[in-house]
Amino acid sequence: MGDVRARVAYVKGLLSGLGTDGASKEARLVQEIIRVLGEFAEEIEELKSAQKDAEDYIRALDEDLYTVETAIFGEEEMPADLEEEPAGTEGPGERIPLRSVEAEALRVDAADIL
Repeated sequence: MGDVRARVAYVKGLLSGLGTDGASKEARLVQEIIRVLGEFAEEIEELKSAQKDAEDYIRALDEDLYTVETAIFGEEEMPADLEEEPAGTEGPGERIPLRSVEAEALRVDAADIL
């Protein structure tokens, strides 16, 4: 998707290049849309940062849990239900892909906006 902030800045530059003085209704509308896009870009950056922090924390917990499991059960005495990794996961230290946003969280009711 690229850097969202840079893309919003580019659109701002395009608007400035049109030579609109902001007096017309259309120019004010476009300026407000660009301002809102800028706020969205900031929120997206904050969410990306929070998601990365959560992934790092979960990865650390996974590694700690693995250490505890091997200390308790040992490598060879691990119960069968703990030996098998769920589909799509890796061992400790490996990147576990996480879904960034649930589809339901993206759905917005028009009444919520207005």
